Amino acid sequence: MTGDPVHKSAVASAEHRFAMVKLALGELNDPRMQADHREIIAAAKTGKPSYTADTVAAIQAEQPGRRLIWILGEDQLQDFQAWSRWEWLVKHAELAVCARPQAQSGETAQRIQAVGGVIHWITFTQDTVSSTAIRDAVHQQQPIQDWVPKTVIRYIQNENLYR
Repeated sequence: MTGDPVHKSAVASAEHRFAMVKLALGELNDPRMQADHREIIAAAKTGKPSYTADTVAAIQAEQPGRRLIWILGEDQLQDFQAWSRWEWLVKHAELAVCARPQAQSGETAQRIQAVGGVIHWITFTQDTVSSTAIRDAVHQQQPIQDWVPKTVIRYIQNENLYR
């Protein structure tokens, strides 16, 4: 979970985004998936962007030899070569990429694999809804229960987000 995304602007604060991810993961009840707040803390302390490579290095220092799989959307994979130390990153963590409609990431995927990176493609029934559409629906006071876990909806309402 990033503190301040370098590649796009955030609408909700890092703390709110982290809380919503934790709630959503809680509903999944899968102990293999964890939200990590160290990037948020680092960004708050330094006032500078945090980088995934730093997070992976810190996790490896704490848990040597542990297999790490970084989950991201295919839209993020398209710009992956702009990430800080991307070549180091793909040698130290595998990528699980959620396929996205209309994404054009084939060339980037080939480059990652060419330097030894491993990509696990996650295919599932695609939602056509985007996070922007969800925020817009909340702003317009329209229902989002088909898209968002109940605990996250309550959090959004209690914190008055996206109004």
